Amino acid sequence: MITPPPAADFGPALALGLAVFTRVRTRVSEDGRLTAFRGGDHVARLGRGAAALGLAPIDTAAFASAVRGALAGASPGEPEVRVVLRAGDDEDAPPELRALAVPIELASPPRAAALVSRVAAHGGSGVARLPVVATLASRQLARMDAHRAGASIALLCDARGCVVSGAFENVFAVHRGRVTTPPLSAPIVAGVTRATVFTLAEEDGLPIAEADLPRESLLDADEVFVTSTRDGIVSVASIDGVRLGERCALAEHLTQRYRGAIRGDDDGHPEWHMLVS
Repeated sequence: MITPPPAADFGPALALGLAVFTRVRTRVSEDGRLTAFRGGDHVARLGRGAAALGLAPIDTAAFASAVRGALAGASPGEPEVRVVLRAGDDEDAPPELRALAVPIELASPPRAAALVSRVAAHGGSGVARLPVVATLASRQLARMDAHRAGASIALLCDARGCVVSGAFENVFAVHRGRVTTPPLSAPIVAGVTRATVFTLAEEDGLPIAEADLPRESLLDADEVFVTSTRDGIVSVASIDGVRLGERCALAEHLTQRYRGAIRGDDDGHPEWHMLVS
């Protein structure tokens, strides 16, 4: 059984990295209806991380309850809900689930500057591909390095020098109309927004595939963009100070499709909208 946390902090388990997390786009309608976008995928994501840490799995009912509690009293909109499942404070204690709603800006983020980080992506261990708190420190260091250099996105490379992800984002490149993103076999966390963009691109007949992305291929791309729950799709304007092309037509098209999917503008994917109220 998963118990609610008794206090505001997460206790020693969080400090030891014995926790998994996910960020969920939600929708609060005018009539008070609460939905979690791709909630089932987030439950599965938390379950994979929990299994890696030896924690009891989370079920859909517990996830829905946590999201519902976080959205209590929320105004109509599309807040992000941050969900954390952590180990109990002692070995025999059950894991605890916590959720926090955070309002987000729905306007399109400006094109962003990116920096290829000196911090390498986690490799080898399968934990690198899971949303576990233990990997957050190196990711945050990479982001801080980027910010100090005047960039907002840190790009992480694997041991071969291929860009595999942002610190907290998945990365895509467009060459002559073909969209490419690093494979799930790379040391990346398989983002829910990444999966959504992949599906929408395929449905729209856009050529999209998984392949390695050497730094040089990004500099030569017609477009580069990153995806995350909070910001959706963000076009990259420069990498390491090198300006990229001004074209961002595919990113803009996919942004509109992604926003429509969250709002439920079409009924092509009813399974993407988990009712939690």
